[in-house]
Amino acid sequence: MADLNAQKDILNAKYADRHAAHRKQIEERLRARQAQNAQKAQLEAELSDLNQLDFSLPSEEELREQVMQLDVSEYAANPLAILKELPVMKSIQEFEKRIAEQMTLDANKPVKGAVEMPFIDVFDVENPTDGELSVVENCPDELRPNFEMATRLMDELCSRVNAQIPTLLIADALPHTSYSHNVFRNSYFFDARANLGYIHISRMREPGQLALIIAHFAAHLKVNEFTNDSDLGFLSAFFETIRILLHLSAKTTSVNHSRAAADYDLLEARVYGPALGYQPIKDGIVNLRYDRKRELAVAEQPSR
Repeated sequence: MADLNAQKDILNAKYADRHAAHRKQIEERLRARQAQNAQKAQLEAELSDLNQLDFSLPSEEELREQVMQLDVSEYAANPLAILKELPVMKSIQEFEKRIAEQMTLDANKPVKGAVEMPFIDVFDVENPTDGELSVVENCPDELRPNFEMATRLMDELCSRVNAQIPTLLIADALPHTSYSHNVFRNSYFFDARANLGYIHISRMREPGQLALIIAHFAAHLKVNEFTNDSDLGFLSAFFETIRILLHLSAKTTSVNHSRAAADYDLLEARVYGPALGYQPIKDGIVNLRYDRKRELAVAEQPSR
């Protein structure tokens, strides 16, 4: 008998808990429905107020009657002040008031191009990301030299700054990213899981611009962070990649190198030679090398 009573108490407790939980669910659903009804009633009230507003302009006869009803005696000192009493001017003032209220509501929203907004390249402003990644399978022939240059430059920069070297690919659509303070946020994308870097195909057309983007990309790879161009670690790495890029661009060769000899012959045949042949010495020695100018200047000195 005691066991039966114990089981009965357990069943009663379970039933009470289930009943309480069911009651709680019903109360929550009722509160949610009441909130929806209150919101619906509020929206209907706002819509009703909006429908009651009269945005139509008064007719010509109504305007004439209202103007005739005005007491112009109080505007004798300032006749132009009577314009404020015209219905059209009041409608304009009401419209300006609504615009001011809307601007106040949107005051906390950032405005593109404002001083406090993070800087972004013009190309990236005009070409937002598409949301989905689309890779170009075959590089166009006219872009192949620039793509090979970008690949070699990325390898060189990453190896010199001790950053991981990604595999570069060309994409004609990039996914949305969190690179909120990256000046080239819509020009490239890095997939850290696969160690793949995607460059937008429109950035492959101009070599100088492409080299700058690669230097920017490599600097972010160095610090393994792509969202903030103001990061001191990134800035230090970016200055280093720019220094390396300029060093590679202005790298000199030996004067005894075959390329230097070819350039020297080309200058002699196309620049210095024609300058000597078609421009008399007495007319000046412009467009001539400094050493030839010195020789001619010495040769033209009168003998004593």
